[in-house]
Amino acid sequence: MSALKNLFLIGLLGMPLAACSGEVVDVAKSPQTDAGPGAETGVPVPDSGTNKPETGGDDGGEWDGWSGGFASSSSGPPPACASAAVACGAAFPGQSAFTSSQDAANALVGQWSFCGQDESGFYPPDQLGEEYAADGTYYELIAGSNGALVRNMDPQTISTWQVDLTPNNGIEVHTSGGGVQRSGGLSDCPPSLVMLGVEARLD
Repeated sequence: MSALKNLFLIGLLGMPLAACSGEVVDVAKSPQTDAGPGAETGVPVPDSGTNKPETGGDDGGEWDGWSGGFASSSSGPPPACASAAVACGAAFPGQSAFTSSQDAANALVGQWSFCGQDESGFYPPDQLGEEYAADGTYYELIAGSNGALVRNMDPQTISTWQVDLTPNNGIEVHTSGGGVQRSGGLSDCPPSLVMLGVEARLD
């Protein structure tokens, strides 16, 4: 299933995604050639769908190595923020300039709703959101008996997550033991995440 998802995701790289500013960004272009580091050009993605040699991390695996090291769990609570999380239907507020992958990991931890907007077929049909647990566990979120999103406790759906920083303040997330790669943007205040669409923080 991981290999199939990778192929599907690579196939998506020719499709446009909504950018932070409301523009449409062709994600097939490299952010390194579109603008310099730190530019707010939208949702940055790697310039290829393949991994580059490992430059960081401690598991000896493959990684794109943008920031020289990835984080695979939380080291503390999410950053304090007086603003409410971005609600479903709201625009992505823009990417935060994290100083390290660990800072991004702390902001990423929590439950996120897809807001019913994913029609790509990338995720399982019953997956309505995702959770990045503080201990590095990744859970699919599905509809519970009362309609609220809950963890899918089927062992086949539970995996791990890792996050790294990309050029232009983006993030790259690996799940399923590194078998599934997605790139997008993360805002720590107000909390907001964009992958295949803008996701709303639930907790």
